[in-house]
Amino acid sequence: MKTLAQSRRLEERLHSLLKSWCLRADQFAEHHCHEVAAAYRLVASEVEGELRTWNREPLTIEAAAEESSYSAEHLRRLVRGGRILGEQGQGTKSRVRVRRGDLPAKSHRAPGGTSEPALDYNPDEDARDIAKRLGGSNA
Repeated sequence: MKTLAQSRRLEERLHSLLKSWCLRADQFAEHHCHEVAAAYRLVASEVEGELRTWNREPLTIEAAAEESSYSAEHLRRLVRGGRILGEQGQGTKSRVRVRRGDLPAKSHRAPGGTSEPALDYNPDEDARDIAKRLGGSNA
């Protein structure tokens, strides 16, 4: 299973991709390609909705501990202290749940003490490339 830190890096990449798709949609709309622009906006909105749903998913403390790499007891202390929000289910034996998006993420380092490589995707460079292909400026 991926750690929360890895998932958050993926989430950041997806948000960058969403911004890129919105830029592309605007560029296609400027060139009167409204159907293509609408398709980009539709796909972007669907992915954004899925990301919101994923972040709002309630996890048991045990599942949250596994994803965040923090201990279950540490997460319980954070909930008790109000540092992260917890939801108590109905019933006397229900467990506290926390939303995935509220979890703190530990950053993991690769062996040898170096952090994982930086992301290769650059949305600004991608937008310039698209503008060039559409006949726009290189600004």
